[in-house]
Amino acid sequence: MSRHRPAERSAGSELLLVGDTLFSCDAEGRWYTLTALSKQLEVWFEEFDRVTIAAHVRPGPPPADHRCLDHQNIDFLPLRRAGGSGLRAKVEVVAALLSWVWVLAPRIRHATAVHLRAPCNVTLAAIPLALLLQKNRY
Repeated sequence: MSRHRPAERSAGSELLLVGDTLFSCDAEGRWYTLTALSKQLEVWFEEFDRVTIAAHVRPGPPPADHRCLDHQNIDFLPLRRAGGSGLRAKVEVVAALLSWVWVLAPRIRHATAVHLRAPCNVTLAAIPLALLLQKNRY
């Protein structure tokens, strides 16, 4: 995406970030994610009025390789966690796909742009939805 000066962005613009990168929240309500992703998000926080993150939320304190997201324009859309090795894990992914579609479809439709962090199980639902519902996808 190109860099916009804040005056050029549309009022109410929203980036929806979808993927399985882990996020965590500390006891004070501050959100954390991997340091590399947090640096990407810094740019997007300036480009969009709101950044909605649809991902798995890790319970407990943030790991050492996570960095605080110190912004007020973040919304979280926690997604059911599913995946792993073995037949049972794959069946759980199929069951989770329905919940992911239900949660993601309206958000993809109404976002200004969608960023899909692939490969991951969540994008099994998000990629077809984004192709159908959102012209601004990355």
